[in-house]
Amino acid sequence: MAELSDGKVMLNMRNYDRSQKTRKVSISADGGLTWGPVFSDTVLIEPICQASMLMVIAEAGKKHTLLFLNPADENKRQNMTLLFNGNLGCFYEAGNSNSYEGLVFQEFPWQNIEQADY
Repeated sequence: MAELSDGKVMLNMRNYDRSQKTRKVSISADGGLTWGPVFSDTVLIEPICQASMLMVIAEAGKKHTLLFLNPADENKRQNMTLLFNGNLGCFYEAGNSNSYEGLVFQEFPWQNIEQADY
């Protein structure tokens, strides 16, 4: 769950419907008391697994940045991907036999994220 810059709350959840290999999302306009319809976010593909979201506010009055991290693959926990407000970063798992053999971590300096054109 993350609070969006407009005050709405987004619930981003696993999807157990294997005919749609995407995350499911619902939005609340009243702080989570009630929720809108659940829909598939077709940009956020994944196998059935956990993902992470974080709303980052660098300084008061500056743009809010929503970070989202998940394996961007329909069938395996591989291609770890960091999305920030729709732009792609570069985190990924790597291995020859399976994706749990190693994790490749690419650090993003915060100023690069703040200065991204999105």
